[in-house]
Amino acid sequence: MPDTTSHTVIMALGCNHEEAEAAIAKAIQLMSHYITDMHCTETLMTEPIGIQSGPFCNCIIKGLTILDAPTLMAAIKQVERECGDRRSLRQKNIIMMDIDLLLHGTKKYHPQDWKRDYIQQLLSQTCIPHPPSP
Repeated sequence: MPDTTSHTVIMALGCNHEEAEAAIAKAIQLMSHYITDMHCTETLMTEPIGIQSGPFCNCIIKGLTILDAPTLMAAIKQVERECGDRRSLRQKNIIMMDIDLLLHGTKKYHPQDWKRDYIQQLLSQTCIPHPPSP
């Protein structure tokens, strides 16, 4: 019998190309197929960390999922691809969509990201509900 336990999840989304706001909106919509009770922060523009590029548009998604962490990570990679993310673009420092799973249940991922000022700033925001997919 499959596990239907809901796990709290937190994900950080980032994009550094000129259509960043639209890409973030698309990624949120696509992630709503995997996440219920989804809430999103506003977007926040930040300077790049570790690459030479223009500014990044970032936001945080919080919600619930019945997917285990490996299955959710595979879904995240698929959403990144559907948003146009490609290795060839990343080699040119163009990030069409980057989604990092920060929390799944009680397990934290990307410990360095948790320390970043913009992550802390986004986590402190009151998240607004995202309407479910039709």
